[in-house]
Amino acid sequence: MPDVSIVKCPDYSKVKVAVKRSLDLLGGARKFFKKDEMILLKPNISDPLPPDKASNTHPLLVRAVIEVAQRAGAKVWVGECSAGGSPGITKKCLEISGIGDVLRETGVEFKNFQEEVFVPRDIPGFKVLEKTDFAGSFFQADSIVNLPKLKTHGLTFMTGAVKNCFGFINPQERQYLHRNFPERERFSQGLVDVYSFIKPRLTIMDAVVGMEGEQGPSFGDPRRIGAVIAGGDGVAVDAVAAEIIGYNPLAIPMIRSADERGVGSIRGIRVVGSSIDAVKVRDFKKHPLFSNKYRKMQGFGSSFVMMPEVDTSKCTRCRTCADNCPVGAILMDPYPVINRKKCIMCYCCHELCPSGACRLEVKWFGKKDKRGVE
Repeated sequence: MPDVSIVKCPDYSKVKVAVKRSLDLLGGARKFFKKDEMILLKPNISDPLPPDKASNTHPLLVRAVIEVAQRAGAKVWVGECSAGGSPGITKKCLEISGIGDVLRETGVEFKNFQEEVFVPRDIPGFKVLEKTDFAGSFFQADSIVNLPKLKTHGLTFMTGAVKNCFGFINPQERQYLHRNFPERERFSQGLVDVYSFIKPRLTIMDAVVGMEGEQGPSFGDPRRIGAVIAGGDGVAVDAVAAEIIGYNPLAIPMIRSADERGVGSIRGIRVVGSSIDAVKVRDFKKHPLFSNKYRKMQGFGSSFVMMPEVDTSKCTRCRTCADNCPVGAILMDPYPVINRKKCIMCYCCHELCPSGACRLEVKWFGKKDKRGVE
């Protein structure tokens, strides 16, 4: 029976108190941060965006966890390989996110996975990803503490503990998973494969200000949720987070798959601290692809897809979308041109665009939308 703590946290000025309280409810910080152990913290530092955009784990939450771990006598690293894998992108994201300043002020070393050797390993009990290349620092740490951000996501509906572990693998392997398993169910199985290998000791989720709406996980709308959610079972943390923002956890493929495979459990979760109802956001804007009208390249009747479109007024022609498309469906001429026949709607271009120029737009089939567009 997994325990998940929920602690109300109205803003980041109170996040250290909330983090400490969340761990006290789970048995105390020393249960997870052992004296002289090397703890590798894995925040979400996916985008070159400042804290107010709510795309990355907030630097004050990262600081809070570092200080709690250090006080318990643990040694701390922070590690990440930002989305896309373009040269220098991880360092750029680290600085713009504000986390770079936190690490310098706390004396913590940053492990830039992008610049170190990735180590190939088989994944026991895999479903789609038999083996992959993991960041070398993972094997040097005594344990992993996962610090995800709660956001909407076009392909997985939401991103949290399971999805955040995707950052441990080589960017080329991430492209491989997108390219070879583009269907939502299969892609989600691949994410669970990766999470099953990483299996963090602890997850502390930043749900103080999350992200909602159709442009998540990078350029959606910041939404105050007002909570820190923590637990030793990241799948259970994801399940609780899903309920808080209005999803049925079993309707999220990666949560359902992880539960069915025994990688984590959503059965018999014991919520401690505040209740789910006490922090539930009842008008949270879920991703519109979470809909029975959604179709992906197939189906009939009144349905829609969400297709990436490029706003040339925002596009800087940086090539990030073209360089990171898993199937090579984007060419520069001089702005990005998307080959609709090749596009697998993985939304990597949308997620990785540093300027927000690549947006997801609804295309209806079988009827007109409210604007009269067929």
